[in-house]
Parts: sequence; structure tokens; C-alpha cells
Amino acid sequence: MSSLSKEQIIDKEIKNKNRLDRLTKHVSTIDIDTVFDPSFNPEMPVVINSLESENIWIIDTIRDSIMHGAFDIDMTKKCFILNNTQPDRILNAEIPFSWFVAYTKNDIFRKKILDKYDYASIAVLHATKDGINLLMTLGKQDIEEDIDVCEDTIYRIASISKVIVALGAMKLVEEGKLDIYEDVSKYLGYTLRNPKYPDKKITLEQIMTQSSSITDGFDDPNKGYDAVNGPSMYVPLKEMLTNPNYEYYNPKTFLDAEPGDKWLYSNFGCGILACIIEKVSGKLFTDYIKEVLLDPLEIDGGFRVEQVKKLDKVASLYDYNDLGYQKLRTKDQFLKIMFPKYPVGDNFRGPAGGLFISAKDLSKIMIMMMNKGVYNGMRLFKEETILEMEKVHYDGYIYDRQYKAKGLQLCHLPFYTKEPLFGHFGTAYGLKSFMFYNRENGYIFMCGGSNYKQIPDRNISYLQNDVFEYLTKKFEK
Repeated sequence: MSSLSKEQIIDKEIKNKNRLDRLTKHVSTIDIDTVFDPSFNPEMPVVINSLESENIWIIDTIRDSIMHGAFDIDMTKKCFILNNTQPDRILNAEIPFSWFVAYTKNDIFRKKILDKYDYASIAVLHATKDGINLLMTLGKQDIEEDIDVCEDTIYRIASISKVIVALGAMKLVEEGKLDIYEDVSKYLGYTLRNPKYPDKKITLEQIMTQSSSITDGFDDPNKGYDAVNGPSMYVPLKEMLTNPNYEYYNPKTFLDAEPGDKWLYSNFGCGILACIIEKVSGKLFTDYIKEVLLDPLEIDGGFRVEQVKKLDKVASLYDYNDLGYQKLRTKDQFLKIMFPKYPVGDNFRGPAGGLFISAKDLSKIMIMMMNKGVYNGMRLFKEETILEMEKVHYDGYIYDRQYKAKGLQLCHLPFYTKEPLFGHFGTAYGLKSFMFYNRENGYIFMCGGSNYKQIPDRNISYLQNDVFEYLTKKFEK
């Protein structure tokens, strides 16, 4: 291989300098925020705006990459031809210019937020009512098996599941089979009362706002909701709720407060709601949800293992401490304890937090709610149904000043944005998650393990809050 002549070297240096000048001139005038992830529309026009401090960092990064031979530039095609010095995600790829801008934007996200924390895996999604705008995944679906997170990675999403349970109930409301203000005893087939207030009915509305006075049972790990678990441990719901002589009955399942008067977070209440769905529909809760919601949206997920098609995509969950990453739940452990098939009307363990779904598929449900019941031109719920779920049904500032406003299994967050956000958080086994939306923007976050408890100032909750604040600042006008 012959070496370049002096003239050829000079000519190459001039060409490289001209390429760099053209690139930096172009990049320095782009408002990076407007092209966060335009991968669904590579020809999306750039927006001219003033130079921001973080744009300078992008320019410097691009300069460094060019000077070190990371890629060649062809501005006539507005793309970069990448070589092996680039990150693994985009090796040997030819990508539109705007895609690289989006990639550098994600670098900023990582630099500002994500690099502050230890986490096993993460999925961050932003959507508009028209579809997904950003879906970024980082880390390992399984560390020991060295499996990267991808857009199809499936998480056990914890308490966001409660929103899906509520949607199932509201479909029956649409059909005239349920009334949210009716005594739940009517649907259960037996009388359910807080024994301290036997004359006060408990309604579906109270259950869906977690103000029913039903708790998970306190202080006794051998009785109540938290004492019963596992696919082989069948416990009749009626005995749990109405028989003081039953071994798992717990008087502390019921608050010393009238139904409707006090908010207290209750997983058990959500399980009762699922059992009511079964009683009224005549179907297993898991099958009903699959029929009315998951299948129409072509979602790979479910509450039972046989409902998940891509079992190899289920993420393990971790804690992080001084010893490094420790598995809290392996994929196989999750699959073994997924929602059992107990008799119809008794499946109260699992609905509150047991849905397995990817961020990408969960966004379909969120976008449907953003569009008041419509997804991709298909109406799944009436507009009034979604608006009823979003309406304030319980206001903690009025009643006990302990909690913010609640819709039907939807939290109201008025603090981050001009328009309130509706949605839910989730926490379980090292996982943190959220799904929140308004009419214009929707946000999903799933993190599969971080400093869960051991390091308070860097734990997974702080990561979640930072991501939430970052996303809302970027997308809310």
C-alpha cells in the first residue's frame, strides 16, 4: 500500500476541514429539542433556533469524533457513514443526519441524568397522541446472561397494572353491567361491609379511588391479603372478607374510617375489583382483559405466563448494593408465580401489580387514553369513559389532606405541567415505573433495578424523579 503524497495529505486535510466547517455550521443552528427522536420521519425538517449551552457540547462531541476518524461526512446526503469506532448501537450503519442528532440528544440525557445512577436496565418513552416520539433503552435485561434491553423487553410493571384493571371494569360500565356508585355486594353475591360501619355500603368508585376503607391488612404476616400468595394457595375471597373465624381473616383489613372518608393505598381493593369483573363477565379476569384490551391492541403481554408470546424478552429485576447487582426476581421466578387460574370470582392476588408488558406495548394503552378511547383509528372505549376515569372522584386536600386528587385508579399530577397529568406509579422487587399522560404528551418509565434501598440519596426513586422532571421540561409547552 503506497503512502499519500504531501499534496494528497494537504488536500485531504483541507477537505476534512471544509466538511467539519459545514457540519458544525449546520448543527450549531439546530434546536436539538425539536428533533429529539425523529426516526419515524427521517426527512423531518430541522428548526432554526438560538444556540444553547448543551448544543455546544454536541458540537464539541461531533468535532472530537470527526478529528478521531469516527465517521466520514457526506452533507449532500445528510448522513454519516459510521465505522467501528462508533458505539455498538449504530456500528457500520448509514443513518440520516437527523438520526445522529437524536442520538447525541440521548447522550445528553445520559450525561445529565442517567450517568448519575446505577441501574440494571431502563426504558424511557415519550409519545404524542399520534404515536411514539422517543423510545430509549439502556442496560441489561439480564446481567448474568448478558442480554441487552430492547424496545420489546417485557417488565412486570407493578402498580401501573391497576389502571388496566380499572379499564376492564369501565368496559363493563359501558355495557351497563356495572355501576360505579352501586354497592359491590350486588356484584360479589354476598354482603361486603367494613364491620366497624356495617350500615355503610362500599362502592366501585371507592375501591377505584382507594377510599373504600379496605386495606392490605397490617402487622400480621400470617393473616389478611399479604399472607396469601402463590399459584397453589387457593383462598376464597368471601372467607377472607366476611368470616371472622377463617384462618386468614384479618380485622385490620378494614380501617377505622367510613368507606369514602379516608384514602389509603390498597392492593387488596384492586384484587376485589378484578374478582367483581370475573363475577359479572363470567370469565377469568386475565382472559377478559386479554379479550377487551390486549388482543385488540396486539399487545404481547398479560397476567398469566401462557399469554406472553416472547418469554425470552421478560426482564429480571435487581437491587444494587455494596456487593453489586443482586437479583430480586429472575425471569424464571416471575414466570412461575404469574397469575394462577383460581375459580372465577376468587382471583384477587395479582391484578394489583402483575401485568407483564413492554414500554412500547404499554404506550398503546396510554395513547388510546390520550385520544379519549381511540387508538390508530380504532375506538376501544367511549370518550365519556376515559373522561370519567380522569375526573376527580376523591380529593385528599378536601378530605384528609393526605393525598392528591384521584380519578378512577388514576393519580392527578398538577405540579409538573400546565395541564394535569393522569396516570400511575409502580414499585416492586427493585422495579420503578410510571405512566402519565395528558392530551398532548405521554411518558413511560421502567427501571429494572437500582440502588433500591441502600443508598437513599442515589436510589431508584431519585432516578425516576429526575427522568420525570427532564421529560416534562422538554416536551411540555
